[in-house]
Amino acid sequence: MSSNLLDKLKGKIWSQLFKKEQTNTEDTSQLRRQIAKLDKKITTVLKDLRRTPNDLYDLAAADIRRICDQRDHMNAQLASEENVLDSHEANIDDAANQVLKQLYKLNDTVKVADPRVARGALQTIVERIDLWFEHQHLDKITRSTFKKGLVTFKTSESCDQPSQQY
Repeated sequence: MSSNLLDKLKGKIWSQLFKKEQTNTEDTSQLRRQIAKLDKKITTVLKDLRRTPNDLYDLAAADIRRICDQRDHMNAQLASEENVLDSHEANIDDAANQVLKQLYKLNDTVKVADPRVARGALQTIVERIDLWFEHQHLDKITRSTFKKGLVTFKTSESCDQPSQQY
């Protein structure tokens, strides 16, 4: 497989992973905003701490510790979510290579299999196949040249359901 096709495959895998992780990215942005608010709140409370009467000083200090603990907890949560996104990016090459290996194996299997068995097997895993053609009109004949194709595979939940016959 050419490196151009491999790059396209990696891009498609990345976009599918990104769709799944998009909610995590939104959560990460929200966590960053909450951490920034807590930082501002800590700064404000520390400034106000100097004007706090002695009898309320312990309560104010406990409040600052509580806010700092909350911020530290959010920072830890943010770091773990960012590590998940980084690990997906680091594993994209492995995922692309696994997909390629499975496609080559599927290609070899379909070539030697009985067509009826292969068609039935493919119906259980393929949801849709889209084909694009380039049409050239020559006098009375129209010549159609295959341009590209897109295979949409079923999700694991839909593979468990019986498929329709076409």
